[in-house]
Amino acid sequence: MAGSYPQEKRRHPRFKCEGNLELKTDGSTIRTWATFTDISTAGCYIEMMTTFPVGTKMDLQLGMLGFLVNGTAIVRASYPFLGMGIEFMNLSQNAREQLDAMIASLAAGTLLSAPLAVKKITLPAISEPMAVVNALERFFETKPTLSADEFVRIVTSSQRR
Repeated sequence: MAGSYPQEKRRHPRFKCEGNLELKTDGSTIRTWATFTDISTAGCYIEMMTTFPVGTKMDLQLGMLGFLVNGTAIVRASYPFLGMGIEFMNLSQNAREQLDAMIASLAAGTLLSAPLAVKKITLPAISEPMAVVNALERFFETKPTLSADEFVRIVTSSQRR
């Protein structure tokens, strides 16, 4: 039928969101950070320029508004220079509970309708910008997300010389 759309193939509803993701592919020690923009109980869509081929397995950590999901996934769709769709695999009980809570929060609309609390932050004068960059780089070597308070602490301590 002309003008008709293909039938939706997904079995699980997806929810628009914006979260952080850290991943490491099998056989590599290199970690990559990206943003995921929708999620379901089965997988998510990751926006990134350098994508991986379909079938690539990875370890990952998803973070969004206090929820943290560690697990493994496989690339199911890859769109170079845009992003890729991944499917979660063998999530632990704790990871599944975190994922379910994240999705329940999205489904309830709390992430979309809750007013965002905007906290005014005060930063010191930055006389050594590279010190800030280096301090942030060290921080992100071990952590995937950064709170506003932690950002202020890092910037402030990097300028004390």
